[in-house]
Amino acid sequence: MAPADDHAKRIRAGADARDAVGEMLDAMVQIEGMIAGLTAMRFELAEQAQRLALLADGAANRGLSQRAFRAELACALLIPESTADRLTSDAESLANDLPSTLAALRDGRIRERHARILVDQIGDLAAEDRAVIERLALPLAAAMTAAKFERRVRALRERRVPDDHADRNRRARDERNVVVHPERDGMAWLGAKLAAVDAIAIHTRLDATARSLRRAGDSRTLAQLRADLFCSVLLEDEGPGASGAAVADRTTYQAIRPQVIVTVPVLSLLGKDASPADLEGYGPIDVETARRLVSDSTSLQRLLTHPVTGAELVLDRTRYRVSQELRTWLRVRDGGCRFPGCSQRAGRCDIDHTHDFALDGQTAHNNLAHLCRSHHVLKHATEWSVRQPAEQGGDLEWTSPLGRRYVTEPAFERMPAGP
Repeated sequence: MAPADDHAKRIRAGADARDAVGEMLDAMVQIEGMIAGLTAMRFELAEQAQRLALLADGAANRGLSQRAFRAELACALLIPESTADRLTSDAESLANDLPSTLAALRDGRIRERHARILVDQIGDLAAEDRAVIERLALPLAAAMTAAKFERRVRALRERRVPDDHADRNRRARDERNVVVHPERDGMAWLGAKLAAVDAIAIHTRLDATARSLRRAGDSRTLAQLRADLFCSVLLEDEGPGASGAAVADRTTYQAIRPQVIVTVPVLSLLGKDASPADLEGYGPIDVETARRLVSDSTSLQRLLTHPVTGAELVLDRTRYRVSQELRTWLRVRDGGCRFPGCSQRAGRCDIDHTHDFALDGQTAHNNLAHLCRSHHVLKHATEWSVRQPAEQGGDLEWTSPLGRRYVTEPAFERMPAGP
């Protein structure tokens, strides 16, 4: 075959490949539109289901009825209750306040993220202002990434209602918080929601100090230096001008002050096994770190998983208060709130009698469990109910107002019974 023929064949093959790629991209765009349509349907169903549930309940306390439904929704969809709460509140806003946005989502003209941005940015405005911004913003959503669209909608809002910016900022500051998200390999993200001025000031100061240490010859990356300086200030009260050596030499383990429970297999603690330990509020950690924590920190409470913890698991029927030993055991066993899907840590929960103490319920390990205040109230004030089956110690079997059953298991890994 002549060289010219080979070249023509390669051109045709390249053109065919490009056509195929184009068709695939078109198909992906269509799929995104279908996903958007299904998302709109989910919002509509969530709004209608909540409205019907509240009508069927007919309770005087709308707030409790709403919470009971959202707990039901969270359990059915296997999502956190906060996610269910966001789903239903966004569904209400889209159905009642932003019908054009919901219609655009249903038709596949915008994506879920764009719809949620409009809910966040303009859902609380007066009807006239909301309608004007929605009309201007919707055509932009079809051609913008979510990040750019959010900036544009925020600018539209500030121009439309500039006078209430200060009031909204004051309200938003009430939501400031610090949260931790566990990651793998013994790491975690620590995030803070702060006033923008404070957040930028903190990051700028960390970055400037990190850069000065780098210029002085410190071998760590800027990211590592920012992280070490951050820990140094919060854990050891060192100023931002701390030297690189001081930051590098700090002993994190000795800086721990609050009570922390580390569950350590006894053979691992003795160096005869490599089974991981468990750090309360985080999860598995390597046994070397656990040994250092146990030996270095006076504020840690260690719980050996074998042979016996020594906890007083059953108390006299006349006693209502839970002993400190039993509290410690329950804290390790439960790990957090025992309502399905809830991730609130045990240290922030109530210890609840599954079978009411006033109705002959015992203060015993198989009749106690951690519930966050919200789900504690839900258990007593709505038709949600719970029991601890005797055949599987530590399990909680929940029954929802619709009769659905959900079982939550202890966070503490069950070990086989000894001889």
